[in-house]
Amino acid sequence: MITLFITLIFLILNCSVLSAETDNTCYSSHKKPTDVLLVFGGTKAAPEAFMNIFFSMPGIKIDTLRQPKANDALLSDSVKKYEAIVFYDMNQTITESQKKSFIRLTEKGTGLVFLHHSLVSYQEWDEFKNIIGGKYYEKK
Repeated sequence: MITLFITLIFLILNCSVLSAETDNTCYSSHKKPTDVLLVFGGTKAAPEAFMNIFFSMPGIKIDTLRQPKANDALLSDSVKKYEAIVFYDMNQTITESQKKSFIRLTEKGTGLVFLHHSLVSYQEWDEFKNIIGGKYYEKK
């Protein structure tokens, strides 16, 4: 099931970046690879096998960042190069300036993909559930 899901993500990412020379037809190879940032951390789950699925995808260049460094990167121009950011994290700490940067990514149109336990992130930030389309409520 996870392999099917990852394959679908790959197809979406691969088809979303069409070169100017194409006639809106999806091609599996591009002159320039699609830059994707994979954000992980905040859980005890070892993401190596999961991350290797992404590393094996042709036409995609994967960079990784572990939380909380990923949220710090949102504040810099370094994330502008990514066409998509895949979140496989579970993080609760986020500053007001990081929230604003997160929202700017949505306004810019950066592809944001939230997987598995990222649904539990930012329990105290109400706007986050609007960004990702759902929320897992932890029992307190």
